[in-house]
Amino acid sequence: MNKRRPTSKQLIKKFKEYLTIGKKFKKETIDRHTYTISFFYEAYLHDYEEMHILDVDGDTIEDFLGNWYIRKVLSSKKGDVVEILTSFKKFYKFLLDRGYIKQDQYEEILAECKNPKKYYRRFDSYLKIDFDQDEGPNSYMSWILGEEEDEEGTWEDSSQSLLSELINSQEVKTCQEHLQKENIPPQTLEFLADFKMFLNYCRMNTGIKVSKRQLTLPRKHLFAINEQLSSPEVLKQYVFQWDATQIHLFYHIGLSLECIKIDESFSLQTTERIEQYLALSPQYQIIICLFCLWEVIPWANLLSPYAGGRPEWAQEGRRILQTAFADATVDYSYDYTSYISQYSPDQSDFIEFVCSSIYNWGVVPEKILPSLERMGLLKCMLNDPDKEKYSSISTITITKFGKTVFSCYKEFLIDKEL
Repeated sequence: MNKRRPTSKQLIKKFKEYLTIGKKFKKETIDRHTYTISFFYEAYLHDYEEMHILDVDGDTIEDFLGNWYIRKVLSSKKGDVVEILTSFKKFYKFLLDRGYIKQDQYEEILAECKNPKKYYRRFDSYLKIDFDQDEGPNSYMSWILGEEEDEEGTWEDSSQSLLSELINSQEVKTCQEHLQKENIPPQTLEFLADFKMFLNYCRMNTGIKVSKRQLTLPRKHLFAINEQLSSPEVLKQYVFQWDATQIHLFYHIGLSLECIKIDESFSLQTTERIEQYLALSPQYQIIICLFCLWEVIPWANLLSPYAGGRPEWAQEGRRILQTAFADATVDYSYDYTSYISQYSPDQSDFIEFVCSSIYNWGVVPEKILPSLERMGLLKCMLNDPDKEKYSSISTITITKFGKTVFSCYKEFLIDKEL
């Protein structure tokens, strides 16, 4: 470019004028695009990289959205990805058309903007980081280096998928042998039957186009699936998938086990692992579903992408819940808050407050406990029975089957660190 090129701020101003006069976009659309580009420049390029906005390339976009934005912006969420990439595409197309950048630079930026799934994975894998590890697949350094992305594209061909590893695990096999001695309650069988229905629905409707922003199912399929559940949920007319708690859980279990996947055209596809899973005994199936919920699915993914709080904190402390459930007396009604607080790391007022905050609000009462109840592992009572959501737990009761499951899970999976 020539030596007297415009400043970054001047180019952003010209971009806003173009959207206003040339494209005649609505004010909220113009404000959204210009805010995104202004933030990108002010917070990242200027303050962090000391870079001109015309010097951006594909690597810059990747480091910003796949690294810096996730770590540095407290309000960052997976739902931001598509909007940010859309603003980048519009801005750098504007710069190309005005002759500020060359075609090869634009194509490199555009290629990066056409791959939102890569950034979805970065958000998901960030939630799985074990900050106590110095190295290894879940360490912070591995995430920074992007080593988890090497797994992309290998699932379908891998003989050692998560499902295969769980099936071949001696610990899981021991768990299911212990469960063979128990009568599986109707509610657990109902949960497994509903998940089977979900998988079969996906198989019969392969190719469903998911939303590019959130990678979720269209509403018409949510309503269709919900009608076939043993106990359908009450769904609002403009429901989002994360509000359909049971379907949303099934969706993430299916993805975790690689029974379903989203291809590059944002279409839902099914795999032969559906048959592999359905061929298992109910005991195997419930242990595997619980393992996915407890260890694999980032709990933040079960909430609305616009939800606040820190659900990853609750998931990091899930051993507190697990131990409490395993220790509980069958069919005894515990005051939830008092019982769980006994298992906090120490009994200081601050720690007890943090423990109470984590487990009485947010993802645990809204998503985790209802899911465990649908699995037939426990029962919950609300302080206000008129409320539909588990926003305030009164009492919790562990079922006989739940006691066996939690005890086996703790003894053979947690203590063995599968």
